[in-house]
Amino acid sequence: MKALIKKSCRGAALAVASPFALLAHIGKKAGSSGMYLGGAQFMSLLPGGMGEYIRGAYYRLTLPVFGKHTQICMGAVITKMETSVGDWCGIGPFTTVGLAEIEDKAVVAGGCSILSGGRMHDFSDPDKGALESVGGVYKKVRIGEKSFVGDRSVVMADIGRQTIVGAGSVVAKEIGDLVVAVGNPARVIKKREEAAD
Repeated sequence: MKALIKKSCRGAALAVASPFALLAHIGKKAGSSGMYLGGAQFMSLLPGGMGEYIRGAYYRLTLPVFGKHTQICMGAVITKMETSVGDWCGIGPFTTVGLAEIEDKAVVAGGCSILSGGRMHDFSDPDKGALESVGGVYKKVRIGEKSFVGDRSVVMADIGRQTIVGAGSVVAKEIGDLVVAVGNPARVIKKREEAAD
């Protein structure tokens, strides 16, 4: 019975998400990301388990990769259609993900910002405001397999595999594999040992 209910929920989620995903792809062909982002923002507002099913269906239909058993909580938004998310991942409530590759079993907790690198804006002309500036560079940020990013962290550089980033940290420079990093800017405070097989 439980399997039948899950199957029904997935079917209903697909039916709800499909028109939004179609609009996102039409917008992409027209050279605009607005339809995709509008759909992602709308999906983020849907509460409860059904909301998670619908968000999962939307991202599976729009992103290059959105893995099995991956959960994206209410309020979370993936802003770039080129982002990929692996299997068994978690994205916490009210987290914003830019251009990123989130590998299998990685978890990003609530209220985090995963930026599209650290040079998204060009402030070389002091006479121009932030919205007038053009020429920033977008870089795909990687969060390694089985890593964990704590609440309210800001990530603008790669994080290695099986790494823990403490809550409230700012990752401005690349962090390697199997370490714990905390602070602003985040720095490695200890190494982790790889589990023996």
